Order: sequence, then C-alpha cells, then structure tokens
Amino acid sequence: MFQIYNLILIIAAVTVSPLLIIKILGNKNLKIGFRDRILLYSKDFTQKIRETSNLIWIHASSVGEVNIAGIVAKNLKGKILITTMTYSGYENAVNSKNFDFVTFIPFDISFIIKRFYKIVKPTIILIAETEFWPNVFYYAKKMNIPLIVFNCRVSDNSFKSYSKYKFFFKNVLNSATYFLCQNKITQQRLLDLNVDKKRVILTKNIKFDLNFNIDPYSVLEEFDLLQIKDHTILTAGSTHEGEELIIIEVFKNLLKNYQNLILLLAPRHIDRVKDIEDLLHSHNFTYSLLSESNFKRDSKILILDKIGYLVKAYSISDICFVGGSLILRGGHNPLEAVYFKKPVISGKNIFNFREIYSILESNGGVIFVSSKEELESEIIKLIGNKEYSLTVAQKGFEVLENNKGALQMTLKYIEECLS
Repeated sequence: MFQIYNLILIIAAVTVSPLLIIKILGNKNLKIGFRDRILLYSKDFTQKIRETSNLIWIHASSVGEVNIAGIVAKNLKGKILITTMTYSGYENAVNSKNFDFVTFIPFDISFIIKRFYKIVKPTIILIAETEFWPNVFYYAKKMNIPLIVFNCRVSDNSFKSYSKYKFFFKNVLNSATYFLCQNKITQQRLLDLNVDKKRVILTKNIKFDLNFNIDPYSVLEEFDLLQIKDHTILTAGSTHEGEELIIIEVFKNLLKNYQNLILLLAPRHIDRVKDIEDLLHSHNFTYSLLSESNFKRDSKILILDKIGYLVKAYSISDICFVGGSLILRGGHNPLEAVYFKKPVISGKNIFNFREIYSILESNGGVIFVSSKEELESEIIKLIGNKEYSLTVAQKGFEVLENNKGALQMTLKYIEECLS
C-alpha cells in the first residue's frame, strides 16, 4: 500500500509541477518553503545539523502548534529541530527562543523522507496534534526511531477521511510509539481506527499549561499606545474573511457612544492585510499598522500585520473576541486570552476547540454570540458592567488553572522513549 501511496504522490507532483514552479517563482515565501521541502538546504544548515548529536525533531504545522511545541521544547534537554507546514508557523518558530533549527517539513515522499532521516538522524520524533504523514510514520518505525504524537487531536473531518481508508491508516498509525490524546473523543477515534490501545494514552490538553512572560506596560510601549489615556482596548484575534466586516461595522457603531475605544485587529493570515485595509477605507477609518511602529493620533484601529503579536495584544486588552467562530472555520484557541484574565467572546462555530469551549461554557468563562447584533450587545455589556466583565474573566482563568497537568504527563512519555 505504501508503494501505491508514493506512486500517486509522484504522479501528482509531476502533473502539477509546471504550475507549481510558476507560482513558487512569483512568491518569496513559497520559494523558501519549497527549497526546504525538497531538502535543498544551505551548506551551513546541513553541516550544523550533521554535527549535532541527540537531535530531537518536533513537527508543528502552524502558529498554534508551534506555540504548543515551544511549551514542550522548553522542558527538553538537547538540540531541537522544528519543522512547520505554513509560513506563519515558520516565522513564529524563527522568532521563538525555544528551537535551535527551523525549517519546513519535507514532502511526504519515500525517497525524500529517507534522505531527511539520514541527514537529521533524530533520536525521537514529536508530532504536534494532527499531522499524520504516512511516510514519516512508516520510516520512523523502519529505522527504529520513536515517534510520539503529542496533544493529539483527530477532528471530525479527519476522522471521516481516515475511516474511509482504515485498511491503510491502520498500518500507518500503528507505526507510532504513542498517541498522547488531548481528549476522550480523540482517544476513542484512534481506537476505532484499530490503533493498538497500548499506544493510545489520554493526557489531556497542553494548551492549559500556558505560561507567558509578558509585561503589559512594555507591550503598550511597543504598540505605541502609551500616549492614549483612559482607553478601552478591544482585540479581535485570529479573524478570517467575513469576520472583519462584522467587527468593523460593530466597532463603528460602538464609537458613537465610546470614543475611548481602540480596536486591535489581528487577522489569522497576515497576507490578508491588504483586504482589511480596503475594508477600512470603504468605511472611512483611519488606521495604523503595527509594522510602522507609529500609532497615528487620529486612528482608532491598529492592524497587527506581524506574526507572533496576538498574545501580546491579549495581554493589554479589556475585551477579547476570538475569531474563526462567526464563520465555519472551527474557531481558535481562547486560552491565550483567558491566561491574562480577559473576558472572551466567541461565535458558536468552534468545533476545532469544542472541548475547551465546553469546559469554559459550563463554568461561565466564555460568552457566545451568533450575530453582529449579539456581539455588539455583549461588548456594550462588558464595557458598562465591570463586575460582569471581571466575573467572566475570573471564571475562565479558574478553568485554565484547574485543567493543568498535561505537560508533565507528556514529558513522562517522552523521557520513557529517550531512556
């Protein structure tokens, strides 16, 4: 089956390669990622990798997974190589102090993965959350390299796909040493896919083990907001197309009665900043860009057009809206805002973070809205009722504190494989 899988990948690569090359040549980010994914590393990078013994390879697809990987990496001894799938994840990893080497994950084709393993010679492979690459798994087992999927999550859509090809994924998944699951749903889904139960461990969610060392005063200075007195900061984080329009229209209405309100707008993908600027122009808004390091005095909106600044924005906010939830994207992690004791508002499309939101909701630590009108109403309520705002924030923080512990369990199984 692996031969057929690799043959299909090679045929697909040859078929789309002309179009792919044209697209890559016109995009700097794609060019960097493509070279790494076919192992065209610089001589310096290759030499340093080859000279490193006991190297730990962590793969984390995007920004959220890189943050989780950083929590684990800080507690490991030895040099850490991290690979990512997205350019935003790559930049986040480069800006982190938790990793020694950063690159993109190689294409999951047999001869590429075999060569990658020969270059890197990892002592252990740690996969964050959801990335089940067949050749990565297969050759890890063949080369006797322990592979752990930590903070593992199997989404609704992924489970449907794996179930259709259970005969194939049974062998792929059983090549892993452990799946350290963040919830019981994932644990059961892996068992339903015929993964050996000895490999499937419930450790709960590392996202609850967050620890940020951020000084809000320094963030205000960095964002050039110190000159603004008696302000109320609303952050809309990880927003997607369709949500910015809602946020902007709500914000415009709010300014009629709350002149001291400032909006920090952080799109999930910063390559959409130009689209957001067009939206703001159409609504006659003056705005500033974080990359310009100069908050315009007549501006009410700051666009976070740099990767890795959302958590800092949450730290200085009074109210946080977590995006990807008013549209069908499945939501994003609310715990980064909860960590700073901020009241969190979310839409109801949160299937990618269902368990976290369920715990928060049952304890009164999140506010759900389903429309533009409800979002505006809840923001007004939080601004006008400080006791309500503090209560939501405190209950959310208590959920965070009461659910810690996954990190220590994860480290226990990693150490077991390294000993």
